[in-house]
Amino acid sequence: EDAEMDRLTAEQLRLLDALRYQRQMLVQGVAGSGKTVLAMEQARRLASEGFDVLFTCFNKGMAQWIDRTIRETGVAVTVRNFHQLAEDLAREAAVPPPGGIEVGSAAYFDEALPQMMMDAVEQVPTRFDAIVVDEGQDFRDIWWVALEALFRDPGDRIWTIFYDNNQRLYERDPAYPIGGAPFVLARNCRCTRKIQEVAAGFCHVAPGVIDGPEGRPVERVDLGEQDLERVLGVQLQRLIQREGLDPASIVVLTPRSASRSVLAGVDKVGGVPLWWSEPVPGGVQCSSIHGFKGLERDVVILVECDRAHPESRD
Repeated sequence: EDAEMDRLTAEQLRLLDALRYQRQMLVQGVAGSGKTVLAMEQARRLASEGFDVLFTCFNKGMAQWIDRTIRETGVAVTVRNFHQLAEDLAREAAVPPPGGIEVGSAAYFDEALPQMMMDAVEQVPTRFDAIVVDEGQDFRDIWWVALEALFRDPGDRIWTIFYDNNQRLYERDPAYPIGGAPFVLARNCRCTRKIQEVAAGFCHVAPGVIDGPEGRPVERVDLGEQDLERVLGVQLQRLIQREGLDPASIVVLTPRSASRSVLAGVDKVGGVPLWWSEPVPGGVQCSSIHGFKGLERDVVILVECDRAHPESRD
Protein backbone atom coordinates (compact mmCIF):
# COMPACT_ATOMS: atom_id res chain seq x y z
CA GLU A 1 0.00 0.00 0.00
CA ASP A 2 2.81 2.42 0.87
CA ALA A 3 4.56 1.68 -2.41
CA GLU A 4 1.38 2.21 -4.42
CA MET A 5 0.57 5.50 -2.69
CA ASP A 6 4.14 6.71 -3.19
CA ARG A 7 3.92 5.81 -6.88
CA LEU A 8 0.65 7.70 -7.30
CA THR A 9 2.01 10.71 -5.41
CA ALA A 10 5.10 10.75 -7.63
CA GLU A 11 2.78 10.97 -10.63
CA GLN A 12 1.16 14.04 -9.06
CA LEU A 13 4.56 15.72 -8.98
CA ARG A 14 4.45 15.89 -12.75
CA LEU A 15 2.08 18.81 -12.32
CA LEU A 16 5.02 20.87 -11.07
CA ASP A 17 7.00 19.98 -14.19
CA ALA A 18 4.15 21.25 -16.37
CA LEU A 19 3.77 24.44 -14.32
CA ARG A 20 7.45 25.20 -13.87
CA TYR A 21 7.27 28.69 -15.37
CA GLN A 22 4.08 29.78 -13.58
CA ARG A 23 5.13 32.57 -11.24
CA GLN A 24 1.81 32.66 -9.37
CA MET A 25 -0.62 29.77 -9.09
CA LEU A 26 -3.47 28.37 -7.05
CA VAL A 27 -3.56 24.59 -6.66
CA GLN A 28 -6.84 23.12 -5.45
CA GLY A 29 -6.72 19.51 -4.31
CA VAL A 30 -9.12 17.09 -2.70
CA ALA A 31 -8.19 15.46 0.60
CA GLY A 32 -5.47 12.89 0.04
CA SER A 33 -4.35 14.35 -3.28
CA GLY A 34 -0.82 14.97 -2.03
CA LYS A 35 -1.06 18.77 -1.75
CA THR A 36 1.45 18.94 1.08
CA VAL A 37 3.91 16.67 -0.72
CA LEU A 38 3.65 18.86 -3.82
CA ALA A 39 3.97 22.02 -1.73
CA MET A 40 7.18 20.73 -0.14
CA GLU A 41 8.56 19.75 -3.53
CA GLN A 42 7.69 23.18 -4.95
CA ALA A 43 9.54 24.87 -2.08
CA ARG A 44 12.52 22.56 -2.48
CA ARG A 45 12.74 23.16 -6.23
CA LEU A 46 12.54 26.94 -5.87
CA ALA A 47 15.22 26.94 -3.18
CA SER A 48 17.44 24.72 -5.36
CA GLU A 49 17.17 27.36 -8.09
CA GLY A 50 18.60 29.97 -5.73
CA PHE A 51 15.45 31.69 -4.48
CA ASP A 52 14.92 32.61 -0.82
CA VAL A 53 11.80 30.58 -0.03
CA LEU A 54 9.25 30.77 2.78
CA PHE A 55 6.98 27.78 3.36
CA THR A 56 4.04 28.53 5.64
CA CYS A 57 0.85 26.76 6.67
CA PHE A 58 -1.82 26.89 9.38
CA ASN A 59 -1.01 23.81 11.44
CA LYS A 60 1.92 24.00 13.86
CA GLY A 61 2.55 20.25 13.90
CA MET A 62 2.56 20.15 10.11
CA ALA A 63 5.09 22.98 9.93
CA GLN A 64 7.42 21.14 12.33
CA TRP A 65 7.20 17.92 10.28
CA ILE A 66 7.73 19.77 6.99
CA ASP A 67 10.73 21.61 8.42
CA ARG A 68 12.38 18.33 9.45
CA THR A 69 11.56 16.68 6.12
CA ILE A 70 12.92 19.50 3.95
CA ARG A 71 16.05 19.82 6.10
CA GLU A 72 16.82 16.17 5.38
CA THR A 73 17.07 17.03 1.66
CA GLY A 74 19.87 19.50 2.40
CA VAL A 75 17.99 22.45 0.90
CA ALA A 76 17.54 25.71 2.84
CA VAL A 77 13.87 26.70 3.15
CA THR A 78 12.39 28.86 5.94
CA VAL A 79 9.45 26.87 7.34
CA ARG A 80 7.02 28.36 9.85
CA ASN A 81 3.35 28.05 10.52
CA PHE A 82 1.77 31.49 10.07
CA HIS A 83 1.40 32.38 13.74
CA GLN A 84 4.94 31.32 14.61
CA LEU A 85 6.23 33.40 11.71
CA ALA A 86 4.29 36.43 12.94
CA GLU A 87 5.50 35.98 16.52
CA ASP A 88 9.14 35.57 15.42
CA LEU A 89 9.07 38.76 13.37
CA ALA A 90 7.24 40.72 16.09
CA ARG A 91 9.78 39.56 18.66
CA GLU A 92 12.71 40.51 16.41
CA ALA A 93 11.28 44.01 15.91
CA ALA A 94 10.15 44.31 19.56
CA VAL A 95 6.56 44.97 18.50
CA PRO A 96 4.27 44.52 21.53
CA PRO A 97 0.74 43.10 21.40
CA PRO A 98 -1.95 45.80 21.18
CA GLY A 99 -3.65 46.77 24.39
CA GLY A 100 -7.00 45.24 25.24
CA ILE A 101 -6.37 41.93 23.45
CA GLU A 102 -5.51 38.87 25.49
CA VAL A 103 -2.46 36.99 24.26
CA GLY A 104 -3.59 33.55 23.08
CA SER A 105 -7.17 34.60 22.37
CA ALA A 106 -8.87 34.18 18.99
CA ALA A 107 -8.60 37.92 18.38
CA TYR A 108 -4.88 37.75 19.13
CA PHE A 109 -4.25 35.04 16.53
CA ASP A 110 -6.71 36.25 13.89
CA GLU A 111 -6.14 40.01 13.99
CA ALA A 112 -3.47 41.20 16.42
CA LEU A 113 -0.62 38.94 15.26
CA PRO A 114 -1.03 39.76 11.55
CA GLN A 115 -1.01 43.48 12.39
CA MET A 116 2.05 43.03 14.62
CA MET A 117 3.70 41.18 11.75
CA MET A 118 3.03 44.03 9.31
CA ASP A 119 4.41 46.54 11.82
CA ALA A 120 7.48 44.36 12.29
CA VAL A 121 8.18 43.92 8.58
CA GLU A 122 8.91 47.63 8.30
CA GLN A 123 11.73 47.23 10.85
CA VAL A 124 13.36 43.90 9.96
CA PRO A 125 15.35 42.89 6.86
CA THR A 126 13.61 39.52 6.41
CA ARG A 127 12.38 39.17 2.83
CA PHE A 128 11.67 36.30 0.43
CA ASP A 129 11.65 35.80 -3.32
CA ALA A 130 9.04 33.04 -3.17
CA ILE A 131 6.30 32.02 -0.76
CA VAL A 132 4.64 28.60 -0.76
CA VAL A 133 1.45 28.25 1.28
CA ASP A 134 -0.28 25.02 2.29
CA GLU A 135 -3.74 24.89 3.92
CA GLY A 136 -4.57 28.18 2.23
CA GLN A 137 -8.28 27.69 2.91
CA ASP A 138 -7.66 28.47 6.60
CA PHE A 139 -5.89 31.80 6.03
CA ARG A 140 -7.78 35.01 6.75
CA ASP A 141 -7.73 37.95 4.35
CA ILE A 142 -5.49 40.08 6.58
CA TRP A 143 -2.95 37.24 6.71
CA TRP A 144 -2.41 37.48 2.96
CA VAL A 145 -1.72 41.20 3.31
CA ALA A 146 0.90 40.46 5.97
CA LEU A 147 2.55 37.81 3.81
CA GLU A 148 2.64 40.07 0.75
CA ALA A 149 4.71 42.55 2.74
CA LEU A 150 7.47 39.93 2.99
CA PHE A 151 8.22 39.79 -0.74
CA ARG A 152 11.62 41.19 -1.67
CA ASP A 153 10.27 42.43 -5.01
CA PRO A 154 6.46 42.91 -4.96
CA GLY A 155 6.52 43.27 -8.72
CA ASP A 156 8.22 39.92 -9.26
CA ARG A 157 6.76 37.74 -6.57
CA ILE A 158 6.51 33.95 -6.76
CA TRP A 159 3.32 32.73 -5.06
CA THR A 160 2.12 29.12 -4.86
CA ILE A 161 -0.99 28.46 -2.76
CA PHE A 162 -2.38 24.98 -2.12
CA TYR A 163 -5.89 24.67 -0.70
CA ASP A 164 -9.10 22.67 -0.38
CA ASN A 165 -12.19 24.63 0.61
CA ASN A 166 -13.85 21.38 1.71
CA GLN A 167 -11.29 21.19 4.56
CA ARG A 168 -11.94 24.65 5.97
CA LEU A 169 -11.72 24.98 9.73
CA TYR A 170 -13.87 28.12 9.63
CA GLU A 171 -17.15 28.81 7.86
CA ARG A 172 -16.08 31.62 5.58
CA ASP A 173 -15.33 32.03 1.90
CA PRO A 174 -11.57 32.50 1.47
CA ALA A 175 -10.33 35.33 -0.75
CA TYR A 176 -6.99 34.37 -2.28
CA PRO A 177 -4.42 36.99 -3.37
CA ILE A 178 -4.02 35.32 -6.77
CA GLY A 179 -6.58 35.70 -9.52
CA GLY A 180 -7.61 33.21 -12.15
CA ALA A 181 -8.78 29.62 -12.11
CA PRO A 182 -6.90 27.08 -9.98
CA PHE A 183 -5.07 24.01 -11.19
CA VAL A 184 -7.01 21.03 -9.85
CA LEU A 185 -5.79 17.82 -8.20
CA ALA A 186 -8.78 15.47 -8.36
CA ARG A 187 -7.04 12.17 -7.55
CA ASN A 188 -7.09 10.98 -3.93
CA CYS A 189 -3.90 8.91 -3.85
CA ARG A 190 -2.81 9.17 -0.20
CA CYS A 191 -5.52 6.94 1.25
CA THR A 192 -6.94 3.45 0.68
CA ARG A 193 -10.18 2.88 -1.21
CA LYS A 194 -11.91 1.41 1.84
CA ILE A 195 -11.22 4.54 3.89
CA GLN A 196 -12.15 6.83 1.01
CA GLU A 197 -15.49 5.09 0.56
CA VAL A 198 -16.40 5.66 4.21
CA ALA A 199 -15.10 9.26 4.27
CA ALA A 200 -16.98 10.13 1.07
CA GLY A 201 -20.24 9.84 2.98
CA PHE A 202 -19.25 12.83 5.12
CA CYS A 203 -18.08 15.16 2.35
CA HIS A 204 -20.18 18.12 1.24
CA VAL A 205 -18.60 17.91 -2.20
CA ALA A 206 -17.37 15.06 -4.37
CA PRO A 207 -14.20 13.56 -2.79
CA GLY A 208 -12.46 13.23 -6.14
CA VAL A 209 -11.25 10.20 -8.05
CA ILE A 210 -10.67 7.20 -5.77
CA ASP A 211 -7.21 6.09 -6.84
CA GLY A 212 -5.49 4.48 -3.87
CA PRO A 213 -4.90 0.80 -3.07
CA GLU A 214 -7.82 -1.32 -1.82
CA GLY A 215 -6.81 -1.46 1.85
CA ARG A 216 -8.49 -3.18 4.80
CA PRO A 217 -12.08 -2.40 5.83
CA VAL A 218 -12.76 0.40 8.29
CA GLU A 219 -13.52 -1.15 11.69
CA ARG A 220 -16.25 0.17 13.99
CA VAL A 221 -15.90 -0.86 17.64
CA ASP A 222 -18.87 -0.38 19.98
CA LEU A 223 -17.84 0.25 23.57
CA GLY A 224 -21.03 -1.30 24.93
CA GLU A 225 -20.76 -1.33 28.71
CA GLN A 226 -16.98 -1.12 28.67
CA ASP A 227 -14.96 2.05 29.19
CA LEU A 228 -12.86 3.63 26.44
CA GLU A 229 -9.52 2.93 28.11
CA ARG A 230 -10.20 -0.81 28.29
CA VAL A 231 -11.38 -1.11 24.66
CA LEU A 232 -8.60 1.12 23.32
CA GLY A 233 -6.03 -0.94 25.21
CA VAL A 234 -7.29 -4.15 23.60
CA GLN A 235 -7.12 -2.61 20.12
CA LEU A 236 -3.59 -1.25 20.62
CA GLN A 237 -2.36 -4.58 21.97
CA ARG A 238 -3.78 -6.32 18.90
CA LEU A 239 -2.19 -3.86 16.48
CA ILE A 240 1.21 -3.68 18.17
CA GLN A 241 1.75 -7.11 19.71
CA ARG A 242 -0.15 -9.39 17.31
CA GLU A 243 0.08 -7.50 14.04
CA GLY A 244 3.54 -6.07 14.65
CA LEU A 245 2.83 -2.38 13.97
CA ASP A 246 5.27 0.27 15.13
CA PRO A 247 3.51 2.37 17.83
CA ALA A 248 4.83 5.47 16.04
CA SER A 249 2.69 4.54 13.02
CA ILE A 250 -0.54 4.83 15.05
CA VAL A 251 -2.43 7.90 16.22
CA VAL A 252 -5.50 8.20 18.44
CA LEU A 253 -7.67 11.16 17.42
CA THR A 254 -10.50 12.78 19.34
CA PRO A 255 -12.79 15.73 18.59
CA ARG A 256 -11.98 17.00 22.08
CA SER A 257 -8.95 18.94 23.26
CA ALA A 258 -6.17 17.40 25.33
CA SER A 259 -7.61 18.94 28.49
CA ARG A 260 -11.20 17.81 27.90
CA SER A 261 -10.67 14.31 26.55
CA VAL A 262 -11.42 11.23 28.64
CA LEU A 263 -7.85 10.22 27.84
CA ALA A 264 -6.38 13.38 29.37
CA GLY A 265 -3.86 12.37 32.00
CA VAL A 266 -3.98 8.68 31.03
CA ASP A 267 -0.38 7.44 30.82
CA LYS A 268 -1.04 3.92 29.55
CA VAL A 269 -3.80 1.73 28.13
CA GLY A 270 -3.29 -2.01 27.79
CA GLY A 271 0.34 -1.47 28.77
CA VAL A 272 0.91 0.90 25.83
CA PRO A 273 2.12 4.44 26.72
CA LEU A 274 0.08 7.39 25.40
CA TRP A 275 1.44 10.88 24.76
CA TRP A 276 -0.06 14.23 23.69
CA SER A 277 2.79 16.71 23.24
CA GLU A 278 6.17 15.08 23.87
CA PRO A 279 6.91 11.70 22.22
CA VAL A 280 7.41 8.74 24.56
CA PRO A 281 9.54 5.73 23.48
CA GLY A 282 7.22 2.92 22.41
CA GLY A 283 4.22 5.22 22.85
CA VAL A 284 1.20 6.07 20.73
CA GLN A 285 0.32 9.71 20.04
CA CYS A 286 -3.03 11.17 21.09
CA SER A 287 -4.23 14.37 19.45
CA SER A 288 -7.29 16.44 18.77
CA ILE A 289 -8.54 16.18 15.20
CA HIS A 290 -8.00 19.93 14.87
CA GLY A 291 -4.37 19.70 15.98
CA PHE A 292 -3.54 16.73 13.74
CA LYS A 293 -5.16 18.14 10.62
CA GLY A 294 -3.00 17.63 7.54
CA LEU A 295 -0.77 14.96 9.07
CA GLU A 296 -0.71 11.21 8.37
CA ARG A 297 -0.35 7.86 10.13
CA ASP A 298 -0.68 4.31 8.87
CA VAL A 299 -3.43 3.65 11.42
CA VAL A 300 -5.91 6.19 12.78
CA ILE A 301 -8.12 5.32 15.75
CA LEU A 302 -10.99 7.79 16.13
CA VAL A 303 -12.42 7.92 19.66
CA GLU A 304 -15.06 9.90 21.59
CA CYS A 305 -17.22 10.23 18.49
CA ASP A 306 -20.24 10.75 20.75
CA ARG A 307 -18.56 13.91 22.04
CA ALA A 308 -18.17 15.44 18.58
CA HIS A 309 -20.28 18.26 17.20
CA PRO A 310 -23.86 17.00 16.78
CA GLU A 311 -23.61 17.28 12.98
CA SER A 312 -20.50 15.04 12.98
CA ARG A 313 -21.56 12.25 15.35
CA ASP A 314 -22.74 9.77 12.75
